[in-house]
Amino acid sequence: MRVQGIDKMNLNKKKFKKINLKNLVSNENPCSENDTHFIVHCIECNSPKLYILKNYTTGYCFKCDLAYFNNLDIMDNEFSLVDFNSTPKKTINEIVSLSSNELKSIPSKLTSAGERYLLKRNPNIELSRFKITSDNYKVTIPFFYLEKLIYYQNRYFANVNNKHKYYNPRITKKPIYHINNQSKKLIITEGVFDAIACSSFYDDYDFVSILGKSITKYQLWMIRNIRVFEKIVIFLDDTSLSKKLMTSIRNESFIQDVSFEIIESTCADPEEVLLKEIKSRRT
Repeated sequence: MRVQGIDKMNLNKKKFKKINLKNLVSNENPCSENDTHFIVHCIECNSPKLYILKNYTTGYCFKCDLAYFNNLDIMDNEFSLVDFNSTPKKTINEIVSLSSNELKSIPSKLTSAGERYLLKRNPNIELSRFKITSDNYKVTIPFFYLEKLIYYQNRYFANVNNKHKYYNPRITKKPIYHINNQSKKLIITEGVFDAIACSSFYDDYDFVSILGKSITKYQLWMIRNIRVFEKIVIFLDDTSLSKKLMTSIRNESFIQDVSFEIIESTCADPEEVLLKEIKSRRT
């Protein structure tokens, strides 16, 4: 299915209903909205996932896959008003982010100590690409989403009496770490360094770290909001966890026509496994 526009043959595979969409919006209480759509309850499944374009021409329920039209004659012509394969995007201002003061705590440059640590850990890392900075006892990995800085993670490499190696600032909704290659194929990992290592090994993929073994609804939305992915590969520390994660993602209503793959792992860290493989290929 194409991202821009729907032809009659594809549309006929969907359920559809003719209705006065303007009345449907005006009768809805409460009604939310974003920049491009009104968001109301679907009259078919009663889920609050019916998105109606603000010109009242078309709507789509992402729960029951019901398409709404003011005029069914629109089926006879190709049009580009709605994307039936993706949720309308929120604006960048609606993304949960650390405060500007918290983000100012990120070091401004990469010290020699931080560079030595990173290159010792991963000799293949592209230091400038990931914009990692440091001081003399930790590296800081910035999180960019849709080109905006929203979060960071610290990894301590010097003994400063920390109980934990990693520091993740408190935030109301856990974000994703995204490496953007403008690909329609995606690899999901647990840790940030796993995603970075994957980027050195796999070509033509985007990479996302979910900062743990499970994924939240908000993280799923963040992934879906990037673009329509045609393939999702899951590479966690344990194959059983990867299978569990795949099941939870497949259960989401927006997943359509997506192929899945699991990279098997026997409780080994993906970063370590990949770096050993890269090293063996060079010897």
